[in-house]
Amino acid sequence: MIYCRNYRSIFPLTPSEFRRLAARIEESPDGCWLWTGSPGVRGYGRIYLRGAAWQVHRLIYELFVGPIPEGLVLHHRCRNKRCCNPAHLKVVTQAENVALDALACAGSKSRRLKTWCRNGHELSEDNVRWRTRRGKRIRVCLACEAAANVRRNKRRRLKRAAAAACP
Repeated sequence: MIYCRNYRSIFPLTPSEFRRLAARIEESPDGCWLWTGSPGVRGYGRIYLRGAAWQVHRLIYELFVGPIPEGLVLHHRCRNKRCCNPAHLKVVTQAENVALDALACAGSKSRRLKTWCRNGHELSEDNVRWRTRRGKRIRVCLACEAAANVRRNKRRRLKRAAAAACP
């Protein structure tokens, strides 16, 4: 996918825009600059500036390194979509990006490489439980599982209360 938006058109950022951007970035122990603001549809950081949505990793790369050449995309070397550290980003073609992702995500290895669940919880040893689903061992996020249990128990209580209220 080639992005047509000209990220240089938003520069220079005003001091308040830069503060808004910087306030939502936290450095992790592994060196990633994690975006704590809202994610976009595909999990990459997104910020609204001047009436438009901008991908944070592309914005930060252009701010600190320079323009992304036409027809090229950014590859996350750290494999973390929320990371916007320019040192972890590499300019590649879309075909190279797909090939690098395929190399890193071959088979069950892709599940081991993921460090965050789809809801943004860290998949650390104390937040993971192993399960077998359809014959494959998978990691389950305990925080997501606990939230699902709360929702399921609430539905069960509502059903019981509705059944008890009906003669």
